[in-house]
Amino acid sequence: MYDCSHQRVPVIGHLFVGKTSITNRIISNSFFDTVSTTGVQDQIKSYIRNGQEIKVQFWDTAGQERFRSLIPSFLRGAQCVLIVYSIIDEDSFNSIDEFRQLVEELVENPNSKIILCANKEDLRLSYTKPISKDRGQELANKYGWRFVSVSAKTGLGIEDLENDILQIIMDGQTNQIVTNTIQDIDSEKKKESSQDCC
Repeated sequence: MYDCSHQRVPVIGHLFVGKTSITNRIISNSFFDTVSTTGVQDQIKSYIRNGQEIKVQFWDTAGQERFRSLIPSFLRGAQCVLIVYSIIDEDSFNSIDEFRQLVEELVENPNSKIILCANKEDLRLSYTKPISKDRGQELANKYGWRFVSVSAKTGLGIEDLENDILQIIMDGQTNQIVTNTIQDIDSEKKKESSQDCC
């Protein structure tokens, strides 16, 4: 059985990569021009998987440097983290490693996974030198991440992104159940061993 409490999914990345637009597309299946996020905003969406409700709390974080200090508190304990970049912004791609280090230092969840999300796929054909899918996939492969290419504007790839998020959450909870079971078994063995020796 999956924990129906809110599963935290921080959405982080460089400024103007479309983090808010991705979140809005996931939550309400809509797209509209947004101003840059100030601080951190959260929205919740409920899913049903295998007859169980899973509530996912998406934390949309600001990309500006002055708001970076707010991100750590929302990373701690997260089971899944989205690192977003824009395929038409080389700086956003180059900043991925900075966010990777932040996640690795602060998440504190052994089951946590990262999804690398390339946004603005709808602009690929109209932009002179977009960042290729191969570069994104290669970087994701390097760190063992999942990779999804999306367009928040058209909705392309959003369903795949949501499915990946839910799979990570379900896998993480299954792993936690197994870990807890093993710990319970070990604890019982220690008790039995203690009783035998007395």
